[in-house]
Amino acid sequence: MHQTCTPDLFVKWLYGELTPEEACEAKAIIQHDVLMREEFQELQKAYRMLPKATFSASPKTIEAVLRYSKQSRGQST
Repeated sequence: MHQTCTPDLFVKWLYGELTPEEACEAKAIIQHDVLMREEFQELQKAYRMLPKATFSASPKTIEAVLRYSKQSRGQST
C-alpha cells in the first residue's frame, strides 16, 4: 500500500485510527523525511496541548433516558 502522508493521516495516527499497515508506512515516512517529521511533531505538540474532555451524564439525565427507553419499547410492541 502506498499512501501520501498528509496532516489528516497524522491526525488519525494521533487518535489511534490507523491500520497497522498505515502506521508502519507513516513511521517510515517520518523517519526518512525531515519535513514530514517536523510537521508531525508540530501536530503532536498541538494534540498534547488540547484539554482532555471527559463527559458524564447526570443521574437525572440517565433516569430520563432510561424512562424514555422503557416507554418507547412499550409502544413498539
